[in-house]
Amino acid sequence: LRQLDVGRCSNLSDTAILAIGNGCRMLESINCTGLGSLTDSGMIPLALNCTRLRSIVVRDCHHLSDNAVSALCSFHGRRRSLLERVDFSSVDGVTDEALLD
Repeated sequence: LRQLDVGRCSNLSDTAILAIGNGCRMLESINCTGLGSLTDSGMIPLALNCTRLRSIVVRDCHHLSDNAVSALCSFHGRRRSLLERVDFSSVDGVTDEALLD
């Protein structure tokens, strides 16, 4: 599986995102728009396991923080070179700090 759109699937939680991260390691694109219960606990393992991610949309995922952005933008201390698109629109927990790291 390379592309997955679970946007607005409001009943999905960190448990589902963890399963996706563990089972879909070839994932290149994921849309998680509006997953109201998604937190860093689900997003960070996804970012670390899916090292081929090129696009991720987490618009309106209000429980994510700078830690999720950091996990997406780096991999074992190296800059993630494959990532082309990140959409954190309307994610209140992301601050200037995440973008300056």
